[in-house]
Order: sequence, then structure tokens, then C-alpha cells
Amino acid sequence: MSSEFNKIANYLLGIDNVPDALGMHYEKAIQEKNTQLSSYEQKIWNRMLKSKFFFGIYDSGFSLSQPDSNVRKKIFIALAILESNEHYHKYFINEKSLLSDFLQLTYKVPLAIIQAVLGIILIRFKL
Repeated sequence: MSSEFNKIANYLLGIDNVPDALGMHYEKAIQEKNTQLSSYEQKIWNRMLKSKFFFGIYDSGFSLSQPDSNVRKKIFIALAILESNEHYHKYFINEKSLLSDFLQLTYKVPLAIIQAVLGIILIRFKL
């Protein structure tokens, strides 16, 4: 089982212990898509995998400063595998009310902006 895939799934959906078959699909996909990380990206990736907090910050920073990085490719590969699986598709379908969505946005958008700014700073200054 890919512990890397498990940690990405935990970051994206808040779930643990995804089936081994999905982890195998992830491993195969990252090999086929050549998502080799530079030494600096590998350092960041290791930090991301150790902490869900840093995962979010660096992911936000990469999304704005280097959206085509191999770090982001790994995350999107895992996202595609989870989204296409019948057991996890419910995480991607919105069944809440519009009011509930709006109320969540009132605090999630400012937090996302703060995360992105922190991520960009960490990436730019190689911290």
C-alpha cells in the first residue's frame, strides 16, 4: 500500500486507509506520468507528507506560483483516482444547501488566501 497515497487522500478527503488497489493505481500512474521531483521539490514533498498543515500551505503556494509542478501533478493524480472511485465519489458531489455553502465560503476563502500567501512565501524563500 502506498503510504504516500494514503496521506494525500487524508489531506484531500480526510479519510484514512484507502484500499491497496487504489494505492497501486497511484503508484503506476506516477511512474507513467514521470513525476520525478527535483531535490528541492522532494524536500518540500517530504515535509508535506509529514504534516497535513504544511501540506495545505505548500499545496496552496504551488497552486499559484508553480501550478504545473510535479508536486501538483502527484496531488491531481491522487485526486483523479479518488474521484473516479465509486466509494469516494460522494465527497465530490455537493448535496448541501446554497445557504450552507455561502456560510462556509465566508470563512474558507480568507483562510485559503492566507494559506496561499504563506505557501508562496515558503516556496519563494526555500523554507
